[in-house]
Amino acid sequence: MMRRAWAVSAAGALIFAPIGAAGQEIANPNEAVATVAADGENAMDAGNNKDFGEIVVVANREGNYVVGAGDIREMVEAFHKWGPKHAPDSALFLQFKPAKGQELAAIEANLQRGKDNIALPIGADGLARLPVEQMGDGKWDLTMNQVKGKLKIFPLVFSPGTSATDRRMGDLRLQCRVFWGFYNNQVNIFLRGLVDMVGGCTSKNLGIYYPADQPLESALFEGKDQAQRLSPNKSSYLVELWNTSISDDTRLRLTYAAPVESDAADLQP
Repeated sequence: MMRRAWAVSAAGALIFAPIGAAGQEIANPNEAVATVAADGENAMDAGNNKDFGEIVVVANREGNYVVGAGDIREMVEAFHKWGPKHAPDSALFLQFKPAKGQELAAIEANLQRGKDNIALPIGADGLARLPVEQMGDGKWDLTMNQVKGKLKIFPLVFSPGTSATDRRMGDLRLQCRVFWGFYNNQVNIFLRGLVDMVGGCTSKNLGIYYPADQPLESALFEGKDQAQRLSPNKSSYLVELWNTSISDDTRLRLTYAAPVESDAADLQP
């Protein structure tokens, strides 16, 4: 017997998908993914998005990319509220993904409030650490220079000694909270109310997927025999944040799939 539940991609999209009575079966989470245009135009662009619909920012009329102070403030507030419980030593990052064919190095990101400006250096991995200790109440606009095409942004949390393939459960729990703060204002009141009603990040009725940088072979918690469920295209992994038997300090190891070898060489004359 199947029950209906909201599956949430932690990279940014709300997906309506059936989850089995014991959580075993999940419909294709790559279908009917919604992306969000931060300028308010085309607010829900439903479609088949293999990147799991991160927050998508498009240029405003002045040619700049802007994420409003409300979204930044709620993300920082969630980090301060839940960080001491789940990941007290962690740092908050934003990851930037430019449109295909565009250069990451061309992006310049800044936090702005009135005449105050804080530059956000972006690393080769697309990560920029947010200086939350300098941000006070978090009411800062995030602005970026003009880059052709869409720019995708989503928040990540990392504690010292962790990495993209060595995640900590407390970081993942906190990341869900800050993500929802960042994304909350981009969805309509009905979806916000529904997610809150069923328990948000701690609900058993939400399948929460986290994106990987590369296609995955497996995602396995230390001390566990059963690997986490992967999305059909193996681009993300499901995490049961509600499962209190998995402590915040438990590590999740990601193994990338072996690259698919090209047969192009065999086709050369």
